[in-house]
Amino acid sequence: MWLGVIKSGFDSRRPDKKETMEYKKGVIILILVVVLVIWGTHYFSSNQGAENDQQPTKQEEEVAQTDTSALQLAKAYQATIDWEENLTYTLQAQERLITGKPTLFKGYVDDIFRQDEKVFVRIASSFASPINYILELECSQTIVDKLFTHKPSDNAFRKFFDDYAIVAIIKEVTRPAFTLEGSSLSDGDVSISIEPSNLFTAKGVCIDGVYLGEEKLF
Repeated sequence: MWLGVIKSGFDSRRPDKKETMEYKKGVIILILVVVLVIWGTHYFSSNQGAENDQQPTKQEEEVAQTDTSALQLAKAYQATIDWEENLTYTLQAQERLITGKPTLFKGYVDDIFRQDEKVFVRIASSFASPINYILELECSQTIVDKLFTHKPSDNAFRKFFDDYAIVAIIKEVTRPAFTLEGSSLSDGDVSISIEPSNLFTAKGVCIDGVYLGEEKLF
């Protein structure tokens, strides 16, 4: 009698075969759901990253538009481009620039002045240029007016970021042997040192130019 009661109680606590199968089935479904969620998250993240890589940012679009404007100007005059690459010595600059052919430059307008009844525009190399140079170009009033279709900034500092593309024929290239550099050690105390110059100066005639926009450094 007691053995029958114990056996009956034991049998009531033990799950039957159907319950065991349903339990296993539930575990398998749960595992599949977890795997699908992980895979879906990874797939979505990968596609989203790829789309972000493929879609240009606003800054990239502006840079591309700037490059296009400069290249269109160069193409119109069959101007030499990429002359700055691997340039170290004055002789290299002279051979590349004093050719009688137009050359494309990019920089900001440092100054405009009149000399011997002629108008000159001084162009300084852009911050993105691998070398430092100053152009002193004789320009017609028509070209000067075209350059300043865009009104220069009233802020003197911001003019350094107004980028222009200039096509010019260069007649002379020089580089000073030395330059003076000053540094302030304290109030009213300035140290002057003589250093080798890395600034090229070129003179010539301006053929055409166009305003590219504000240069983006970052």
